[in-house]
Amino acid sequence: YSQRYINGGFSMNDFSPIVYFDNDIVFDLDIYSMLHKIWRASGACVVTEDETYPEMSSQKVVDIVDSRRIGNWWGLEIIRSDFSCHDKIFPLANSGVIGFPDYYMFSTIGELVFDLYNSPPNESLAKWFGDQPFLNYVLVKTGLGDYETLRGTCRFLGSAEAFSSDRRGLVHFNWARNEDKPTRMKAYLDYLRLLS
Repeated sequence: YSQRYINGGFSMNDFSPIVYFDNDIVFDLDIYSMLHKIWRASGACVVTEDETYPEMSSQKVVDIVDSRRIGNWWGLEIIRSDFSCHDKIFPLANSGVIGFPDYYMFSTIGELVFDLYNSPPNESLAKWFGDQPFLNYVLVKTGLGDYETLRGTCRFLGSAEAFSSDRRGLVHFNWARNEDKPTRMKAYLDYLRLLS
């Protein structure tokens, strides 16, 4: 998971914007305007799961009651453990779509996430929850998260939700599991063909 935050020897200094998309995302609209907005942004642009979990995204970190024990998918405990983050709103950023306006923003955030992910004390958290908790922590701690630029551009689906003719630009099949994922993605593409 942490490899998406390093350039792997490929020079990206002259590229702008730099965007990462998970491989379980279907694009259902032209993304040119999205890329242009990312390029003009002043922070790292992410999609959030706040529509799905409004009870967690509308409160300060210190006030969240995580009765379903799902907060660590977005780093609730590590954010909560940093007193300077207590009064921040919990973003629920999904690490499947990350847009950086330039290489400086990519390398700044990427190095921090990479280091946290690969730090021995975080090994258990990284094993269970991947990079997403660390991305959320870095975005909250640094204040470099842009949660508005991509708001409303991504729908999150799994194995059972109905498809919608309301196209947002991205459909992330992050809740589908194993063999369901490619099957659901293909079914959605077939659905789009029927609409056209």
